[in-house]
Amino acid sequence: MPRVTVGVPVYNGATLIERALQNLADQTYRDIRVVIMDNASTDGTGEIVRRFADMDPRFEYRRQPHNRGSMANFRDCVDAADTPYFLWRAYDDTSDSNYIETLASLLDSHPGAGLAVGQTLQLKRRSRMRRFTPPLPGEPRWVYRLRATLKTRASWIYGMFRTDDIRREISDIMQTYPHVNGWDNLALLPFAASLRIVGTDATRFHQGFVERPGDPKKGDFLDPDMMQRLRDDFYAYTVSLQPRLASMGASLPNAILWLYADRSYRFAKILDARRRRWLGHAPRAATTKYD
Repeated sequence: MPRVTVGVPVYNGATLIERALQNLADQTYRDIRVVIMDNASTDGTGEIVRRFADMDPRFEYRRQPHNRGSMANFRDCVDAADTPYFLWRAYDDTSDSNYIETLASLLDSHPGAGLAVGQTLQLKRRSRMRRFTPPLPGEPRWVYRLRATLKTRASWIYGMFRTDDIRREISDIMQTYPHVNGWDNLALLPFAASLRIVGTDATRFHQGFVERPGDPKKGDFLDPDMMQRLRDDFYAYTVSLQPRLASMGASLPNAILWLYADRSYRFAKILDARRRRWLGHAPRAATTKYD
């Protein structure tokens, strides 16, 4: 039985899905199962994936009966996994060919870790390299816990998880957190706070950032009241995690959680939106991307 499941949630990804699947097929680690979860695409995604699956039995195509929303589609990928390790792969992202092999080896050698990550090359406007932050020599554990939490990268949601761990996190989020915005950072918080993330510079994830309908344009801003509501809900969820974090010896000051809530909407951005609205500018209407 494969040891790693790769979940590929996709909606209307015909332009890039074949490249992403070929990148997975070319991984040096061969013992994988790839589940493509099509969220009722209306373009040629299904035909492309079916052709690919016919050529490689490790790939499995599943189509949702209707669009379930992006977060539910991500969760369905995890629910389809029956392997010890799991990772997501977006249809517009790729990685080095040793990505899966390197991260699986990291989890094998660190039984206490729940998430393994590599470098992230972000390909948006100008390329940016994001690296894992290791502890400094002699750094107190509590200091590193605070620093590691605030240095968590949203792109680490595409690292490799122990399947049971990430299944629990996304299930809890979907039960009590009513938004898409920020769910990835909420899922990462328990791993960061408990210092159960291991990282390496020996492999790289390439995050593509394809522009989609509803993405903000230069000069756009959202309704500040909506942003504040989402930020408040994000913060409330992090506070609700405190008893579980305390049970792991990983509790955090609420002030740190308030700062972490910038992963939803930055407080400074909300203040700027209020200023611009006060000056008479009209905010952009929110789309389902922000619901």
